[in-house]
Amino acid sequence: MRTYRKFLDDYASQLQGIEEALDESINDAWDVTRDPISLKFLPYEQTNLLKLIDTDNKILNKVLTALAALCVEVERLQLEARNKYYGALLFYGEGVPGTNNFDVQTSVSRFIPLLQEMFCFVARCEQVVCQIVKQLSAVHDSSNITPGFISASDVHFQVVFERLGDVLVILITLDEIIASHHVIIEHWLLYKRTIKSVQQDPSKFGLEGSKLKLYERIIHEIEEKLLKGTIFQRCADQSFKNSKGIISKNQNLSDEFTLHLKNTISDLEIKVQEQLDSDNLHLWIKGCALCVLNFNLFGSLDKKSFKQLWELSRKIPAVTLIGNVLWFPDSFLFNCLPQLCKTIDKKTQQAVQLNRQSYLQSKASTLMKEVQLYYYQKGLVQDKKYSEKRLDILSSLLLAESALNGPGTKERRLVIHLALSTANQMKTFKEEDVTQLNSILFRLDSICDLQEKLRSACDCSFLYWHRAILPIYFSNIYESHADFHRISILKPFCNDIETDLRLHVHSHLQLDDRNPFRVGIHNFVPMLRLQPLRFFNRYISIKGFVEHYLNQMFYNLTTVALHDWKTYGKMRSLAKHKFDLVTVDDYLPSQTLDQGLDVLEIMRNIHIFVSKYLYNLNNQFFIEKSSNNKHLNTINIRHIANSIRTHGTGIMNTTVNFTYQFLRKKFFIFSQFMYDEHIKSRLIKDLRYFRENKIHLDQKYSYERAEKFNRGIRKLGITEDGLSYLDQFRNLISHIGNAMGYVRMIRSGGLHCCSNAMCFIPDLDDIVNFEELCVEEGLSKSCKDAARHLDQTIANWTRNFAEGTEYFKVSGFDLDGVAYILKLIDLNAEFDSLHWFQSVRDKYARDKKSLSKQNDTTTKDDEKLQQTMTLTAKRLDMYQQEFDLLYYSLSSARIFFQRDKSEHKAEEKKSNSKSSEISDSNVPK
Repeated sequence: MRTYRKFLDDYASQLQGIEEALDESINDAWDVTRDPISLKFLPYEQTNLLKLIDTDNKILNKVLTALAALCVEVERLQLEARNKYYGALLFYGEGVPGTNNFDVQTSVSRFIPLLQEMFCFVARCEQVVCQIVKQLSAVHDSSNITPGFISASDVHFQVVFERLGDVLVILITLDEIIASHHVIIEHWLLYKRTIKSVQQDPSKFGLEGSKLKLYERIIHEIEEKLLKGTIFQRCADQSFKNSKGIISKNQNLSDEFTLHLKNTISDLEIKVQEQLDSDNLHLWIKGCALCVLNFNLFGSLDKKSFKQLWELSRKIPAVTLIGNVLWFPDSFLFNCLPQLCKTIDKKTQQAVQLNRQSYLQSKASTLMKEVQLYYYQKGLVQDKKYSEKRLDILSSLLLAESALNGPGTKERRLVIHLALSTANQMKTFKEEDVTQLNSILFRLDSICDLQEKLRSACDCSFLYWHRAILPIYFSNIYESHADFHRISILKPFCNDIETDLRLHVHSHLQLDDRNPFRVGIHNFVPMLRLQPLRFFNRYISIKGFVEHYLNQMFYNLTTVALHDWKTYGKMRSLAKHKFDLVTVDDYLPSQTLDQGLDVLEIMRNIHIFVSKYLYNLNNQFFIEKSSNNKHLNTINIRHIANSIRTHGTGIMNTTVNFTYQFLRKKFFIFSQFMYDEHIKSRLIKDLRYFRENKIHLDQKYSYERAEKFNRGIRKLGITEDGLSYLDQFRNLISHIGNAMGYVRMIRSGGLHCCSNAMCFIPDLDDIVNFEELCVEEGLSKSCKDAARHLDQTIANWTRNFAEGTEYFKVSGFDLDGVAYILKLIDLNAEFDSLHWFQSVRDKYARDKKSLSKQNDTTTKDDEKLQQTMTLTAKRLDMYQQEFDLLYYSLSSARIFFQRDKSEHKAEEKKSNSKSSEISDSNVPK
C-alpha cells in the first residue's frame, strides 16, 4: 500500500508539471527554458558586388562597383568604430584599482596598443574619404565627356555623399570622446613625464637608447594625430594634398556638394517641426561635417546655406553622439569655419549658447525612442530608347530591377540606390515619382534593418552614465506597485518578506493594525514564482535571491543573539509553508559558549587591553570600562582556562614574558615622569616642607598640601580630554596594575585547566605506570611508546597541578600598580611614614565638625540652607567612604608583598642542604 501510494503521488506531481508546462505562464514573461533564445531574420546571401552589378554596360559596372565598394567599406568602418573603439575610449579608467603613478603607467601601457590600432584606423578613414571624393570628382568631371566615360550631368549620388558624411561623423565622434575624457589626457601627461625620466638613464631600466627614442617618436605621433582633438580637421585639411588643386576646380562636384547640403537642410527643417529621431540628428552632424569639407575643398560656401545651418543650430543646439558625449554645432562651426562665423553677429551667437541649456533640459525628460514599421512597395519605370545616355539609364534600371529580385541585403539595397541615381538622368522620373520612390526605398530599408534598429532602440547602455538616478527610479517603481513582471526590485522585496514573517511570528504582541480590509495586503507569491531572469550573461532567480537573503539573515542574527534561535526557527518554518521558501538550518547552539577573549588576542593587544578593562581584586575578573553596545564584556578564570586548553600550557610562559616586556616599557615612562624637572622640583619642595614641619604636622602629610600639589601640576597643562600630567601618571600606574592582574589570572587559569584535566586520574598519590604494565603484558613496541608518552603527559600535569608556575617569587606580585611600585622601589616604609590615610580622615573629621557647628548656629527656618548643609554632609561621607575603600584595597594588595618569615627560612635551609649535598658528592670515596 505504501508503494502504491508513493506511485500515485509521483504520478500526480508529473501530471501537474505537464499541466503547468502546457498552460500559459503566470507572468507573461519570456520563458528561456522552453522558448527559443532568439530569432535572427537578417537577410543574407553568398554573393559579392561584382556578381550583383553585372550589366552589359561595362563602364557603368566599373563606376557603380567602385562607389558601392567604398560605401560598403564605410559601413565596415562604422561597425569597427562602434564595436572596438568607442567603448574602449569611453570606459577607460573605469574600475582602475588606484590613482597612483604605478596604476596610471599600467593603464596607459595597456591602452597604447589600442591607440596604435586606432591610429591605423584613422588613417584608413582618411584614405576612404580621399578615395570617395576622388571618385566623385572623376564622375562629375565635365572634361571627361568622351566615349570611355559616362555622362553624369544629371546624376546625383546622394547615397555616396551620405556615406561620406558617415566617415566624417566617425572622426568627429573620436575627437569628442577624447576631448570630453579628461582622465585620458591626465594619464597621458603623467605617462609622458615617466618616459622623459626614463630617457635620462635608459640603462638603469634595462632599455636601449635607440629603442626608447623610437618608442618616444611613436608616442609623439599618437599624441599629435589622435589626442589633440584634430582628427576630423586634419582629414578635412590634409587628405587631398596632391589632388586638391584638381578637385577644387571641379565646379560640377562643388554643385553636387551644394545640392546635397541644401537637400539636407530642407529635410532637417521639415523634421525639426516634428520629433527628431536619432537618424535625423546624425543627419544634422553629417550636414555640418560635409559643409566644413566643402569649404576646405573649394574655399567658398553659399552664405545663405551657412546662415540656414546657423539657424538650425539654434533649434538643435546639441546632439548625443554616444554615451554621455555631446556634440555642439555652434562650437564645431566656430572651430572649423572661423572665417564664416565672423559674418554672424555676436547677438545671434549668444542666443545659440543660451538656447543650448534650455534645449538640454527639455530633452532630459524624453528618453523614449519610437520604432516605425513600413511596408514595401515597388515601382519601376522602363524606357527602351537606345541613345548613349539612354543606354546608361536603361542599364541602371535593369540593374536596379535585378537587385530588387533577391533578399534585401545591405549590398543589394546599396546597388539599388546607386543604380537609381544614375537612372534619373534627363529627368526620367517626375518629381512626385521620385518622392514616392524614395519613400518606398526608405520603407524597404526600415524593414530590412528592423532587427538592427530594434537592437539599437533597446540598447540601454546609456543608463551607465546616468546610474545615479537608477536607485530613485526603481524605488519609485516599487512603491507605486508597478508591473513586477517587467521590473523586479529585490532588496526592498526581501525586506518586506522579512517584515511580514516577523509580524506573523510576533502576532501575539500588540502591533499596528494589520487588518487586510483596512490597510490592504501585499501578495508576494506571484513575484516569487517568476522564472529566472536573464541579465546580460547571468541569470537572476528571485526565489533563490530571497532564500539566500533569509539564510544570511537567520544565521547572522542568531549568531548575534543566540537566545532568539527559536524565533528565527519559527520564521524559517513559516517561510516554507507560506511562500515555499526553502532555507538551510544554521545548526547554531541554543546557548552561549563560555570562551571569551583569547589569550593570544589579549597578548597581541596588551596595550589596548590594560587601558579598556578594569580588574576586580577579590573575584579575579576583568570588566570592560565602557562599550557602544548594551552589554559589557568580562574575562574570568574560566575564559583563560579554556583558551589555555585550546593552545596548550606552553602559551603561559610566552604570555607572561610578553607582559613583562610591556611592563618594562611602562616603567621607562614612569622613570621619565619622575625625573622630569617640573615634577621633581615640586616633589623635593614638598619633601623639604614635610621634613621641616613634621613635628608641627604630627608626622602626617597634610591633605591641603596634596591638593595644592595637584593644582600646581594641573597648571603645567592639560590634554584635549581635560587630563593633567598627574591624571595621565595615574592611568599609567593603573595600566601597570592591570598587566600584573592579567599575569595573576594566567597563573590561576593554568591551575584551573590542570585541575580539569587531572579529574580523570583517580588517585594523584598512586599513579599507575602504563609503560611497565605494557612490558609485563608483552605488548608491541608501538604500544610501549604510546604508554611512555602517556606517562610523561600525566607526570607533567601532576607536577603543574602540585607545584604550579611561580611567576612571582622573585619580584613579587601586585594587582594594584601603587602597591607593586612601592614594593619594587622599596618605598613601603617611607609611604607609611607619611600617614596619608590618617591625614585624610582628620581632614574630613574637621570638615564634619565645622559643618556641625555651622548647623547649630543657623536657624531651622531657612530650608534652602538646611538642604545645602545636608547635601554637603552626604558629600563628605561619600568622599570619606571612597578613601576608606581605597585604603582597604591598597592594604590587601600590599599583603602579597609581605613574605612569610618561616617561608624565607625554609627556602634558605633548602638551599643550604642542596649546597652541602653538592660538596659531599665532590669528596672522593
